[in-house]
Amino acid sequence: MARAKSIILDGVKDHVVPHITENDRANEMWEALKKLYQHTSMQRRMLLENQLRSYQMQKGEQFDPFLGQLKEIRD
Repeated sequence: MARAKSIILDGVKDHVVPHITENDRANEMWEALKKLYQHTSMQRRMLLENQLRSYQMQKGEQFDPFLGQLKEIRD
């Protein structure tokens, strides 16, 4: 149990640690992480979709910079 908890704590960023350390068991810590990021991933997906739909190649724009911008949005 202690090893699982330490693996979870090592794998998250410092600002997330207070949200999950209040749980005693590794399973509870994992569930707290899922709740914390599940909603965020849906928002990020919607934002990404909106950015990709609204991004258009401008007249006279080269293909390589346009493709680079698309990759940047994706990342």
